[in-house]
Amino acid sequence: MKNNQVFNYEEMLALYLNDEKMVKDTILFFREKGAEKIELMKQALAKKNFLELNFQSHALKGDSHNLCAPKLAEQAEKIELLAKDQINHDYEAELTLIEEYFKDFLLASEDFVTAP
Repeated sequence: MKNNQVFNYEEMLALYLNDEKMVKDTILFFREKGAEKIELMKQALAKKNFLELNFQSHALKGDSHNLCAPKLAEQAEKIELLAKDQINHDYEAELTLIEEYFKDFLLASEDFVTAP
């Protein structure tokens, strides 16, 4: 099921039992680590290392679900499944989308990490 929602703060806050500090800290951590995972995905693809691409995609998918970022999670899952089966595919286009969705997440979460 395609979900075009970039980020749901209210859902994340409920998931983290209304602990605003924990939510903020988790978002800040993901903003850094998510970018690192995407870079590792790009490196894995360049080396045709589908096992690593699958691993990093799976990790990004889980992180994205924990941050209530379904659009990013669904794209990570798509890459994960393609890499798992080593399907001949335009992975660069898929990674371009995941970078775009990650940027969308950064924008959507910006207000929640800059608020006092």
